[in-house]
Amino acid sequence: MKSQLTLLCLMFCSIFTFSQKQIYKSDFTYFNFENENLYSTLGLSGNTIVFNASDYAIYGIDKTTYKTKWEHHAGTKTDQAIFFYKDTFFFNTHKDQESKAAQFGVETGRIIKELQVESIATKPYFMGDTFYFTGSEKGGGGALFAYDLDQNQIVWQKFIGHGSDFQPVYQKNKIVASVDKNYWTHLNYSGKNLPMHSQKSFEIGDTPYFVLNYAFLTHDGKEISEEFLRINDLTNKYDFATTENHTLIIGNHNLMVLGNNKKLKVLLDLLTLRTEGRFDKNAASKIIQTDSETVWFIDQNHLIHYDYKKKKLLRNISLDDWRPHQLIVDHHTIWLISKNDGELYALDFEPNEANARKLDREKAIQDHLRCTFPDPKKIAAAKEAEEKYKNQ
Repeated sequence: MKSQLTLLCLMFCSIFTFSQKQIYKSDFTYFNFENENLYSTLGLSGNTIVFNASDYAIYGIDKTTYKTKWEHHAGTKTDQAIFFYKDTFFFNTHKDQESKAAQFGVETGRIIKELQVESIATKPYFMGDTFYFTGSEKGGGGALFAYDLDQNQIVWQKFIGHGSDFQPVYQKNKIVASVDKNYWTHLNYSGKNLPMHSQKSFEIGDTPYFVLNYAFLTHDGKEISEEFLRINDLTNKYDFATTENHTLIIGNHNLMVLGNNKKLKVLLDLLTLRTEGRFDKNAASKIIQTDSETVWFIDQNHLIHYDYKKKKLLRNISLDDWRPHQLIVDHHTIWLISKNDGELYALDFEPNEANARKLDREKAIQDHLRCTFPDPKKIAAAKEAEEKYKNQ
């Protein structure tokens, strides 16, 4: 009887972990593959998956037919995101001992133009004929650039050193740019330094910048400090994302959702979502995508879909067998790069409507059965009471 109850418990305790079906695996050949040193990235535009593999090439894969449409030997492999613009994308290349950022056609994989910079490091922001980004100038120095794509030339650049690794915040009348970790300065869209309510300065080379000290800004421009992250146990390899009305932060084993003026909306302990299974010390928690009500994030090789408005778990998808290095969610398909072999996989999981019905139905069953094992002491006491009743 106890073994049957144990089986029932295992069945109902795992109902929130949904199945998935592997529908694609790439077959690129990697020589001397080492998962400890995996550098690889992917992105999606229209019907094309762009995949930078461990063989230093980029591939365009049709997400419907799973056929490889094109390939290009870029001479580099990276974890850095692929940045899309209309029907093109930007990617950093290396050839003949020279590094250059280039613009590619999504459908063809052909280079449209090579840019006059070594690399693009953060997501570009487009304003009219000019786009803004951080990256490396020729010679390797980190800088903030304004770039005329039509003329293929730099409009202006500001040397910001290691600050080029951090995504700027592009506001209506100013750019908030990092000059080093947790140090931020303000510039206008002409590249001029703006006055700040701070007398603290930070020098890069011979250039002084007035700076403010914080980790990042919320969706409504409020400062999040390292102290705030420490107090809320979010400091270990945290990640964050913003929507129009919310800021989401994930770190250690917590997911925090903030509203305007840093008002706490949700503080979710991720340990409550983790099922028994393999613990991967190298599996970081990361936000994949979010909207005004829900968020997709990865935690301990599980892809979680959570409704932070209703404070409700929608999906918990185990990816232990693939150990994702990077992934994207496209409707009911997961595209991921596996740490096991560096290959690209596509997995299919249940449609939204089916999952919602399944979740509600099986949650009701779980609540009804509860999976509580019989207490031997209570059983003995009940039998003793029954015997006394019979003898009366």
